[in-house]
Amino acid sequence: YTALNTLSLHDALPICAEVERVYGLYQQGQYAAYVAEMASCDNTPEDYRKQMADLHKQHAVLQQEKMGGVASARVVKLTPSADGRQTNVTLRVNYRNQTHEEVLLSFVWVKDRWRLR
Repeated sequence: YTALNTLSLHDALPICAEVERVYGLYQQGQYAAYVAEMASCDNTPEDYRKQMADLHKQHAVLQQEKMGGVASARVVKLTPSADGRQTNVTLRVNYRNQTHEEVLLSFVWVKDRWRLR
């Protein structure tokens, strides 16, 4: 994999696919799997990872109560770092109550794949 100075469509597609796969874990309620995608949690105790999963579940429950849950999500912007090893992803999340928000997710290139930071 080569460093990204500017994102061509060829470079952007794998990142977008990975973002959609990882965010899909969150949408499907697979919070432990979502946390397992976080590079920052790799060397943390199991209790910490479980707490993180519980926090994401609580957030999803609040989203469900306030906005009816997520209807869809799509990548709207990718901002790579100069060395191409990190990309900030702006995700537009559409809720069932017809509202939306933009969410910023940070992905890093670790061991030949994109991971949540």
